Amino acid sequence: MAALAASTAPAHAVSAKERRAFAAAAGEFQAGLWNRADAELARFLEKFPNSTNASQAVLMQAQAEFHQAQFSNAIVLLQRNLPAAGPLADQFVYWIGEARFAAGDYPSAEKTFASLVQQFPNSPLQARAIVEQAAALADQNRWRGVIALLAPTNGLFQAAARANPDGDTVSRGRFYLAQAFFSQRDFSRELSTLDSINSKLLPPPLDWKRQYMLYQLRLSTGDLLAALSASTNLLRIAALQQDVALVARTRALRGGLFEQMGRTNDALAEYQQNLTNAPVGEERQAIFKIAALSAAQGQFTNAEGQFRQFLLQFSNAPAADVALLTLGELRLKSWDANPAATNDLLAAQARFGQLISGFTNSLLLGQAFLDRGWTFWFQDDYSNSAADFGSATRLLQPSDDLAVAKFKLADSLFAQNDFSGAWGNYRAVLRDFTNFPAVQDALAQRALYQSLQASLRLHDFSAAADALSQLLLRFPSGEMTSSGRLLYGESQAQAGYPLRSRRTFEQFEAQYPNSPLLPRAAFAAARTYELQNDWSNAVAGYQQWLKRFPASPLRPRVAFALARANSESGNETRAAALFAGFTTRYPTNALAAQAFWWLGDHFFNLGGTNYVDAEENYEFVYQNFPDGPLAWPARWMAGRAATARQDYAGAIRNYF
Repeated sequence: MAALAASTAPAHAVSAKERRAFAAAAGEFQAGLWNRADAELARFLEKFPNSTNASQAVLMQAQAEFHQAQFSNAIVLLQRNLPAAGPLADQFVYWIGEARFAAGDYPSAEKTFASLVQQFPNSPLQARAIVEQAAALADQNRWRGVIALLAPTNGLFQAAARANPDGDTVSRGRFYLAQAFFSQRDFSRELSTLDSINSKLLPPPLDWKRQYMLYQLRLSTGDLLAALSASTNLLRIAALQQDVALVARTRALRGGLFEQMGRTNDALAEYQQNLTNAPVGEERQAIFKIAALSAAQGQFTNAEGQFRQFLLQFSNAPAADVALLTLGELRLKSWDANPAATNDLLAAQARFGQLISGFTNSLLLGQAFLDRGWTFWFQDDYSNSAADFGSATRLLQPSDDLAVAKFKLADSLFAQNDFSGAWGNYRAVLRDFTNFPAVQDALAQRALYQSLQASLRLHDFSAAADALSQLLLRFPSGEMTSSGRLLYGESQAQAGYPLRSRRTFEQFEAQYPNSPLLPRAAFAAARTYELQNDWSNAVAGYQQWLKRFPASPLRPRVAFALARANSESGNETRAAALFAGFTTRYPTNALAAQAFWWLGDHFFNLGGTNYVDAEENYEFVYQNFPDGPLAWPARWMAGRAATARQDYAGAIRNYF
């Protein structure tokens, strides 16, 4: 950069004093003493504002400010003096672009470099400006723009590439072009672009970047063996640079590739290399990966041995907390695989305790409390589990783990008969994690069920009704929902106590006349008569229900129950009319198959000319509910109906 500034300094005659002042400032600049160069050049411009070296001094001062990250100052200085820049104008524009780029203003940087290309067609900075413009486009993910700028064979960049194919600027441009082709999944053009770069002339950092792009390309096309070969080159180049961080990054990359290839032992070997002399991030990742892979193979003992050795050697390492947490989790998984091995549970508890007491500022403290809470929970030590789960809720960030901590805190409080505290935490899981799909899938139904239980223990029927209402709304077919309904009255009926159950529903209706659960409660109350074989009262109950709740979504179920109750009471004619009405009104309802089946049986039993209607109803069952349990029996009965009316050919052709 210093050479760029000095290369175009104009020849001129100056006084000895001015010459010495400029030489002193330029010397500071050439030495890279940016703060001192900035000050010396500012003094020079103040003393010699009309110097023929003024534009050169402005350019150098702007670069000194650039190197001190004073990008705004550099831009203002260059823009203010651009009209008087003379033959240095293209360099002024170039450094304005560089400053804007470094400041993160990529759109403005792109426009600045583009203006240099347009306004200074003979500038030696043209190729560099085009590549910097491409860099600004790349940082905006405008990859098609990069291709449009660099790919045309009659464009300025390709002309520069033909003139100096191995130059640094051309190599950088080709890197951007290859990245652009990769983003568009144009892998053949990406490969040809990378191949056009002379790797022998590249400095190691750029050679690593080239190999990394080749690795990405091979990985994207599914050529894992070629990707492995590229990763081997990456490791060689990183080692040549003696760049510890780059070596660790490359080993982590190779570990992931070996995982993808199913070569677990090779993956473990790569991650194990990162347990020492690696940056904290890679070291932590290595610990987690070794734990996960070892657990997947059931090799708990081997992994534990490695982590114990790591802790002995590097007890104060930044990743020691990760090692302790991982050791504890490995022990916990080992116990989960063999619950009889109680020593594993106690060992896990001890490791989590070491982390909690020894790393009080660790970011993993919340996870350690959560994990140790589980160890107490599995020992039925609900007091200590509640304490640890409570600590986890205060330390963990909003996450799936925080939801689990709140849920298990609620469980621990419930186990200690603290139903009010349990209810509050179950509701927190439901209230605070609506944007966490995994929480909703795994915990929402259970949290509703448990909050229903807690509400009933507190005799808070309003809260219980709310929990049951949400269960019925969100999880109508869920196991917890059916359990919740049993808790609220149906369990009494199913246990053979219809009178108690009916009284429960009657009390519910009396206490909560406006509850959204009222239609369901009234339906359940009417059903209790079925358990007593009191079909006349069941019929009356269902008829009353249909009058009271004309808009309820339960109407199909109640209408079906009414038809069935008439059938059971011996009112076959009324039942047939009701089932026929049901099939007309709700032909796709899940109960329609049973209604059509009943009608089929009804007409089959009547015999004579009714076999046609019987066959038609059986047909409807198996044709419209082919996956239902009545499909094959209905087909068989349709065949019997056809046979009964002596349509043997049709029976064979259509049913048998």
